[in-house]
Amino acid sequence: MRHLLIASLLVLTTPGTVGAASPSPVPSVSPSASPSAAPVPVPLPGELRINEFLPNPVGTDTGNEWVELANVSNHDVAAGGLVVARLASSTLVTVPAGTVFKAGEVLLLAQLSGSIVNGGDTVILKSGQTELDRVTYDGAGQEGWSWSRISATEGAWSSVPTPGTANPAEVPITDPGDDDSSVGSGSATTASTKASAATAEANPTAAAKKAAAKKLANSGLNVPVYLGLVGLAMILAKLYGYVRRRLI
Repeated sequence: MRHLLIASLLVLTTPGTVGAASPSPVPSVSPSASPSAAPVPVPLPGELRINEFLPNPVGTDTGNEWVELANVSNHDVAAGGLVVARLASSTLVTVPAGTVFKAGEVLLLAQLSGSIVNGGDTVILKSGQTELDRVTYDGAGQEGWSWSRISATEGAWSSVPTPGTANPAEVPITDPGDDDSSVGSGSATTASTKASAATAEANPTAAAKKAAAKKLANSGLNVPVYLGLVGLAMILAKLYGYVRRRLI
């Protein structure tokens, strides 16, 4: 009986056995959901431009042509799936899926699936059925020249292509063809006029000679004949002075 009582007391006082207080469960804490990033918007017309392209590379055209786009907006855009195509709906290149086009940057597309026409055409940038930009250019560009955008409404042929970088404000060598008011037709009158004005200001004597030569050429006179007549007039003037002095 004594042994039974001692065993009962041991059971009641042993920690973790029946009768002991159970610990309270630790409450689980769910992590707070992080805010999701705002989706990158698709471009609207006027936010992207066809900035430059090379239709006639030196040597083989296939595999060496390229198109450059410029993001002129103040925000990033989702450019994946945008298509650069000819007016006849022939696709030149498609922007790879997932491409994010950052504000103010240029995007070079060098893996063309079609060929840019050398002799002049219209190139369109599209997002689905929405037209974002278009360029109409002539065929005055020489081999190795790129068509380069110099403003929102002007473009010209340039002998110094700048793939993957911003275009200069004025192209080094402009379109030798006729000017046209449409974007991309090689309209570089503004750049040519500014270059001429800068030359005249830096070297007025050379500018005056050039203007005189141009005026003479426009008059229809033959330059060698004109110079010969001037020389003859100078000889006759000297002869007249000599005879007059002898007579006096």
